[in-house]
Amino acid sequence: MYVYCMSGLDGVGDIKDRVSCEFTKSSFDLKILGYNGKNLRLFKNNLDKEILPEESKAIVKKNKVTIKMRKPKGQYGSDHWSDLTQKRPALDGEKKKDPGDSLMDMMKDMYDNGDDQMKKTLGEAMLKSRENQAQGKTGMDDFA
Repeated sequence: MYVYCMSGLDGVGDIKDRVSCEFTKSSFDLKILGYNGKNLRLFKNNLDKEILPEESKAIVKKNKVTIKMRKPKGQYGSDHWSDLTQKRPALDGEKKKDPGDSLMDMMKDMYDNGDDQMKKTLGEAMLKSRENQAQGKTGMDDFA
C-alpha cells in the first residue's frame, strides 16, 4: 500500500533528515519538522488492513514523500485496499473476539444490573436453553 504526499511539499527532499515516520500494525505517523518554518504531521490510525511495521517505510524525494506499507504475505490474498482506514473504528481486540462473546457480555450485564423480574426471566431462558442442548434440540425445532 502506498500513500503519496505531493501537494505543497516542494523542496522537502532538502530536509530529508527531519522527516520521520513511525509505524504500528494499524497506524502510521509521518512527521516533517521545520518545513518552511512549520512542523507538519500526517497521522492515520485504524488502517483498513494490518501492516508489517518493520517492513514499512517513508521514502523522501525532491518534492514528495511516499509512505510504503507492507501487508503480511498470504493473510489477505490478492485483495486490495479500497480505503486507507476502516469505515467503523475497531475496538481493541475486536477482530479476534468471538461474535457470541459480545452477546454473552450483554446478557451478563442485563442479569447483573437488572431487577428481580429480569433475573428470573433470564434464568428461565438459560435453563430452557440448557435443557434443549441436553435433548439435542437446535432451538429452531419450534419453527418446523
